[in-house]
Amino acid sequence: MSSATDLQDLPGVGPATAEKLKDNGFDGYQGIAVASPGELSNTADIGESTAADIINAARDAADIGGFESGAA
Repeated sequence: MSSATDLQDLPGVGPATAEKLKDNGFDGYQGIAVASPGELSNTADIGESTAADIINAARDAADIGGFESGAA
């Protein structure tokens, strides 16, 4: 689980946004990665474009959104 400080490693997330996210149950990259831009925007009082950037960064950090084949 990430702390509010860790969430600040995501682009567009400062101390206030990190606290709002944490206070609303977004305490790790995985939760943010599966959120919608609208949901994150409303939760953290940020624009949907910023929310989408944060979600994409969280997906990268949590390694969500893709898969690798087991075939060599």
